[in-house]
Amino acid sequence: MQSLFKRHAHFVIAVLTLCLLGGCSTGINGPNKASAQARVEAEMDKWMAGQKSETTTLEARIHVLEPPISYKVRSVIPTEPDIPIEVLADNRGMKQKGIPAFQVVVDIDFRSQAKTEITKVVRYNLTWVDEIGDWTIKEKLF
Repeated sequence: MQSLFKRHAHFVIAVLTLCLLGGCSTGINGPNKASAQARVEAEMDKWMAGQKSETTTLEARIHVLEPPISYKVRSVIPTEPDIPIEVLADNRGMKQKGIPAFQVVVDIDFRSQAKTEITKVVRYNLTWVDEIGDWTIKEKLF
């Protein structure tokens, strides 16, 4: 068994080296479920840090709420594309059928004025747009 390992050690080392250099895909690039979830999580992290984010909700913007204190992605499921009007205006002639889209439901925890936690459930539509090479994020009201 040891000689078998010695014979294939160079192969194992080569594969591990390629993975460490970025040759192995983590599944978060391109238009798939993992990348949609990663995109929402990155935007939520920005919002929690007080930075500009595409996941801020209409309610939070209207009432000038403090950033959330935590969040949890509840689900990521395929859905129909829903491209924001401003993206359509900037990319005339883009295809709107057969493109990947996911509904992402997130539990977002805020601190209330009474210093208690309030959880809001927010639904987002993420639609992949090849023309910009990224997801568009649109809050969907229940």
